[in-house]
Amino acid sequence: MNQTEYALGAHCGITFAGIKAASLVSLKRECKDCIQRFARHFGERGFTFVILAEGRRVLLYIYNRARLNAILSDPEVRDFLRGYGYEYDGAEQAVTILKSRMRGGAFPHEIGVFLNYTLDDVKAFIAHPSDGVKLTGYWKVYSDEEEKRRLFEKYERCTRKILYRMSCGFSLESIFCKNLCPPSAN
Repeated sequence: MNQTEYALGAHCGITFAGIKAASLVSLKRECKDCIQRFARHFGERGFTFVILAEGRRVLLYIYNRARLNAILSDPEVRDFLRGYGYEYDGAEQAVTILKSRMRGGAFPHEIGVFLNYTLDDVKAFIAHPSDGVKLTGYWKVYSDEEEKRRLFEKYERCTRKILYRMSCGFSLESIFCKNLCPPSAN
């Protein structure tokens, strides 16, 4: 297993497992060929790989197309994103806008919506990043602390299982192969 495969398993496995709609990972620039291989494999399973930013490292965004479309079609989310200039017909178009905002200088904190964070937490973070934080984990939590604590524990259990299987010699592709390990099994 190479560093790219390990990073994808550690940071994006919960997305491949179907318990999170999207993930973000920073990889070495030299990993672009390897990224293409994984993008082809997981693309057949409904995932899209998008390089959001590139410099010394590559900021790779991976999302499940159906799940992200469902999130972005929610009227509340659509209204929220409209306030940041997002006019879109689907996930692909919205991600293109996000990518252009990544190049705009200031970091687009609405990215939390694209990473499957709850809208309430994204709004609270944007309004007052340090005030009222109840839990810090995969993101800063401002409401429903116990529910999010359980969710974060689920993410951690899944990630440990993926990394354990990888340490036993299973490739990331084989872990998420349709016949070996359907997403709902994790």
